[in-house]
Amino acid sequence: MRASNKERIRLNLRKLHEELRIAVIFGGDKNKEGSVINRTTNPRSDKTYEYVADDIVASLKKIGYRNVVKLPEDMNLGSELVKRDIDICWLNTGGTQGNGSCMHAPSLLEMLGVPYVGHSPLNAGLLDSKHVFKSILVSMGVETAKFLVFDPSVEKSDVQMLQRIEEAFAGYDGSYIAKPVSGRASQHVHHVESKEDLVATIRLINGITHGQVMVEKYLAGREYAMACIGPMLCRDNELIDNHEPLAFSGVERKLDDDEKIFTSMDVKKISNDRVVLLHPSIHTDVWNRMADVCTRIFAEMNLSTGIRVDFRADSEGNIHVLEANPKPDLKRPTDSQISLVCAGLPQFDMDYEDLIQSMLLNKIHSLLTYQPLMAPKLVALLRSEAPQPLSLVA
Repeated sequence: MRASNKERIRLNLRKLHEELRIAVIFGGDKNKEGSVINRTTNPRSDKTYEYVADDIVASLKKIGYRNVVKLPEDMNLGSELVKRDIDICWLNTGGTQGNGSCMHAPSLLEMLGVPYVGHSPLNAGLLDSKHVFKSILVSMGVETAKFLVFDPSVEKSDVQMLQRIEEAFAGYDGSYIAKPVSGRASQHVHHVESKEDLVATIRLINGITHGQVMVEKYLAGREYAMACIGPMLCRDNELIDNHEPLAFSGVERKLDDDEKIFTSMDVKKISNDRVVLLHPSIHTDVWNRMADVCTRIFAEMNLSTGIRVDFRADSEGNIHVLEANPKPDLKRPTDSQISLVCAGLPQFDMDYEDLIQSMLLNKIHSLLTYQPLMAPKLVALLRSEAPQPLSLVA
């Protein structure tokens, strides 16, 4: 079935280019008139990622897809999908507002019956909820820093909060990281030298995000990241079944002397000199350890689109998972600004268009093979085989 559907896509690629109607979804602006019924808040952030959606749209059009539009995730999304007769969406949104905002767009599309490139609602929520994801890592036997979660809206007593910290981290005399359980780009992440300062920091973060706060042991070693996508790849203009998720773009994120954590692009631009690209045949040990964890997470959580896993070593060099980013930055890299996900594509004879094409065709192949009832329009579109194959790159 895998091989026959791969061939089915290959033979129908011209038809997909000409007829497939794709909507790339970016985060809505809750402050824009007509975008929401009532304006509330988003604990994650209000960033729309529209500029990244522009890159994805441009890439799809460069590849040869003729019917690609960009739409915001707001109250008009459903009607826009109907009006434009959309066949498949690409979710490049972290949500518009409300709790669990990463889950809203996939939930809406599931209800409407529109397939999408993106995580299922459950997996989007699990990956974005750092404390829940870390609990999954523990059950998998994957190393992650010891952690504790607080909800200051419930825990009113500073004394009791400090007592919980003392009990959980008994015998530990190092420093800590305090951060929101849901968030992006290292925002509101604090390095805290002593447990006595943790309660005030927890309340500070909660006062900004109005959400739960996680405290974990600070890992003093090197910081790394690696990306992972599904097994159906576009490489050298050919559709290739890798038969297992592909882990790629292993990098070390260089810390300045005054940095305790790798700061986000919102604080400091991720320039080329801040990242060292690792090579699987040179940095074999760290590469293999990260790749094994990435592919395990992808397979065991049954993920359906790309992730970036962030790692940090302790003072002895043991690598731990910090978190998995459910919506890794897919902005096209430039001469001055690197993309952590795209950094290692040339090592696998791939470029930005190959990555975008791989993610789209992997989702289509997965739907045809395992969930055809979830994508009746796609199945109908690919029912008849085109007489001549088309190169994957126009």
